[in-house]
This record gives sequence, C-alpha cells and structure tokens, in this order.
Amino acid sequence: MRIQTKLFVVYLLAAILLMGALTYFLTERSASLLFEAITETKEQTLAQITSNLDNELRSYEETANSFYLNITLQQMLTERYADKRLAYREYFGFLQPYLSLLQGTKDIYRVNFYSDNPTLPFANVILLDDEIRGEAWYKALMAKPSGMYWTNSYPVPMFDERVFSLRQKLDYLEPGTELYASIEVRERELRQLVAEESRDARILFVLKDGHVLLDSADPEKKRAKLEQYSFAAEIGEGDGHFQLEEDGSSSLVLYRHLNSRSALRDMQVILLVPLDELMPKVERMRWLAYVMLSVSCVLAALLVYGLSIGLTKRLTTLAKKMRNVHQDRYRGYVEVKGNDEISQLGRIFNEMVKQLERLIREVYQAEIDSKELALRTREAEFYALQAQINPHYLFNVLNMLRANLLDLQDGKNADIVDMIARTFRFLLHNKSERITVREELELVGTYLKIQKLRYEHRLQFRIEVPEDALDLLIPKLTLQPLVENALAHGLEPNAEPTLIQVCGVKKGDGWLISVEDNGIGIGEERLTEIGEWLSGKQSVLSENHIGIRNVHYRLTAIFGAESGLRISSEGRGARAAFYVPANAAELRRDEGSEGAMQDAGRAHRG
Repeated sequence: MRIQTKLFVVYLLAAILLMGALTYFLTERSASLLFEAITETKEQTLAQITSNLDNELRSYEETANSFYLNITLQQMLTERYADKRLAYREYFGFLQPYLSLLQGTKDIYRVNFYSDNPTLPFANVILLDDEIRGEAWYKALMAKPSGMYWTNSYPVPMFDERVFSLRQKLDYLEPGTELYASIEVRERELRQLVAEESRDARILFVLKDGHVLLDSADPEKKRAKLEQYSFAAEIGEGDGHFQLEEDGSSSLVLYRHLNSRSALRDMQVILLVPLDELMPKVERMRWLAYVMLSVSCVLAALLVYGLSIGLTKRLTTLAKKMRNVHQDRYRGYVEVKGNDEISQLGRIFNEMVKQLERLIREVYQAEIDSKELALRTREAEFYALQAQINPHYLFNVLNMLRANLLDLQDGKNADIVDMIARTFRFLLHNKSERITVREELELVGTYLKIQKLRYEHRLQFRIEVPEDALDLLIPKLTLQPLVENALAHGLEPNAEPTLIQVCGVKKGDGWLISVEDNGIGIGEERLTEIGEWLSGKQSVLSENHIGIRNVHYRLTAIFGAESGLRISSEGRGARAAFYVPANAAELRRDEGSEGAMQDAGRAHRG
C-alpha cells in the first residue's frame, strides 16, 4: 500500500469519522435537549396565560351572575310603565347610578340590556326585534342551558377600538322572560393581559365557534377564524403541542382548552413560539463540537506522525541534501532505491540539482532585463512630467498678459483674458469625468460673461438653479455646449436682444435642468430631424449638432434613457432639457460608463 493511501486511511478513521460522530451527537442531542427545555417552559407560560384569561373572564361572568340574581333590577326592567315619568324616575334613580358604579369599579366599556318592554326608551335598554332575534348570540343563548355566551370582538361605531361582550339571560325572577344583559369589554384589556408574553411569542384566543377573539400579532384581525390559519388542522382535542414549518421558518405551537366552566368550554389558547431563538444556543453547542473536532484532529495528526516515522527515513536523507542545496552547496546526489514515491522524489531532486545552475543564470539575466525596464519606465515618467509643464506655462502667460493689460489700463481686455485663464484653469485642474452642477455653472457663467463682452446689449442671461441641485454630479461640459448652441442658433440669427436662461426645477425624485432662449426658434421639420439624430435613427450629423449628440450620449450612458436630451420649440425660442436623478449626488466622480464616454468624447461639441 502506498504511503499516501496509508496516511489517508488513518486520517479518515481517526479524524473524519470521529469528527462526524462527535459533531452529530453534540449538535443533535443539544438541540433536542434545548427543544425539550423550551417546550416545558412555554407550556408553563401557556398555563399561566390560560389561568389569567380564565380569571379575567370569570370577573365579568360574576358581574353577569349578579345581574341574574338581582331581583330588583329584573323587576325594574320587566315592569310596564304607564307613566313615562315613573320610568324615568326608576331609570335615573336606580339603574343609571348602579351601572355607573359598576363601570367605575370594573374594566367594563358598556352595559346594555335587551328587553321586549317598549316602555323603557333609554339608550342602553334595547328593544328586541326580529333582527336581533336573528343574530348568532341570541340563537346561542336560546340553545344554551347555562344562559351565558361570549361573543367575538366587533368595532365600536365612531370609536377606533374593538370590544367583545358577554351575553346573559336574566330570567331568574320569571323563567322564560325575554330579558338579556350585554357586558362589553375592550379588546385592549386582553392585549394588556398578554403584553409581556407576546413580546417573543404569538398568542391567540379562540372562541368555541372557531372565531379568533385575539391575535397578538394581527390587531386588524385579517384572519377572523381559526380555520384560516395553516396549522388549524393539526390542533386536536385537549392540550398538546407540535412543530410548524411555514415560510422558511420554524415555530413551536402549543395549545390548551378552557373547560373550567360551561361558558368557557372549548375555548382555546394557542401559543406560537419562533424557534429561531434556539439558534444562538445551538451555535454555542456547535462551537463546543468544533473544539472537540480540533482535539480529534490533533490526535489524528499525532497518530499519523507516529505511523510515518518508520516510513520517512529516506525522506530525512533527502531533506538533508535539500538543506545543502539551500546553503548553495550543490555537490552530492541522493542514492535512489526502490520505485515508490520517495524514490521518485530522489530522481526529481537529482534532476533539479543539475538544472539549478542553468536556472540561476536565467534568473540573473531576468533581473538585468527587469532593471533596464524600470529605468526606461522612469525615463517615460520624467518625459510625462515634463510634458505637463506646457499647459502650466500657457496659464502663466495668460496671467502675465492680464497683468500687462491692467498696467496699460485696458480693463476690458484684462477681464477677457482673466475669464479665459479661469476657464483654462478649470479644464486643466479638473480632470474628473464628472463634476458638480455648481462647478459646471461656474464654467457656464464665465463663458457667458465672455460672450456678453462680445455681444453687449444683444445678450442677456440668467442662471436660476436651486441650492439643493448644485451638488448633483453630471458629465463634465454638459451645460456649456447647450449654452453655446443657444448662442449660435438663438442669438446670432436674431436681430433683437436675446435672453438665455439656465434653470433647474424639481421633478419627482430628481431634477430637470434646462437651457432656454427666446430666439427665432426651431422649425418643426428641423426639430424632427434633431430628434432622429438624438435617437440614432440618422447617422449623418451636422457638425453644428455633434456637441448636442455628444451630451445626449453621455447622459444616457450614465443615467439611462430617461435622462437623455429633450429638444423643444414652440414658435419662438428653443429649450434643451435633461433629467438628473436624485442619487447623482452620491455617485463617485469617476464612476460611469467609460466606454460610452470614450465614444461620445470623440465628437466635437457644437
């Protein structure tokens, strides 16, 4: 068996199998224990929630029982009053104070009575009619021997809250009497009851008929019945729990029935606990498994080392010869015996020693070539630096001319030279593909001032771009070609004074920037032709419009087709506009479609 095979088998048995066994045992067993512990804890939590709910509902049932046993109350509600004044005296003298006291001592939203007595015209004494007798609670009370029924929650008209109610027969004084009490309780009382437990779990209260009285995670009650939940079919008789897999997440579902009293029989409390909280504990157990894995790997390495001692004597000899070579002593060869991997290494080593001298000579030659290349590179960098002196020289000459003109008191021409120098300085120092709108407007302003000195009163201009748009990044020389085009086609053919405006207005999430003039305008046929040039339908361009198409290509390459130029003209005047998205202020200056910028850059602006 080859050495490689022996080492591999030993490592496989000692490390991989041990790792797999330890990792599987620890992670699976620890996860199981944690699951059992959480299940036990959450069962206790569910039992406490169930007990709290039972006690909460019991207090309202005791109030309903007090109504049932209150003979005076039932006499007052069943008495037919021939004189309304007597009915008002009984209501305001007895019933209203009694209910006010009751609502002040308990968390009761409202108490209503349903009666077939038409002589009690009060808001909380409702006359029974066919519509009420057709409601579910009335039918349930007629069918229930206990005479008590809990209803589902419902919204309170004109108030932003929901209530649920307990309905109670009041026929103690005279069996068969059509008299019922309704005790309404705010739904938020139940939410406050489970506020602490619902922070890390979902709690449902389900009535006997399957209606969901409370869902702590669904205040709007989008799912009104238990059957609308995916786990409804798995809830059985009595109490229990199961694991639910839904939407890529795992949850522990625990459920318990309330059977302490007939009014609560078959009501359910359901608790859903996300099992994602188990993961940190499981990860800690896995970390322990990784520690044990490391220990097993060390043991495996020691085992492999001990086994290899008897197989590596020739490797030790080969290593000694290699150290000699490392110390530049190239004498001596390895004695080759056998035909295993070590023998093959010996043959390769002998061949390597023979070739070292030749390789060293080649390395020396390569170093000489490398140094010569570095020298030529430094020479090229030197010439590149020297070439940069010329632009700075021209810039300094312009400043010198301006100084001479100022000495000759030729202020006008000095201003022209100064503005040309500033424009040249902008183009010299700003080498980014993109600049801010603020920088572009400075260039445009300088350009228009130079043209103002040329055209004098024939040219008027105005720049109105809000401060919020000045930090947007746009391609360099975007507005200047548009302004230059407005001068060439708007001002020069126009005998009257021409106004050129650069504006920026908010549009959606971005900004619409435009250059407008009040010149002679653009004919409809010419406007169509320009639109086809911009869309690429015509490849033959007028030299006067190459700059416009250049701007259009760069805008669409960076911001998309919706940001391309839009040329319009209505009779007199023309307008060129483009859209800049709001995130343009966050883009890097050198970011964009480099290939598209190069293609567009070959064109000369018009």
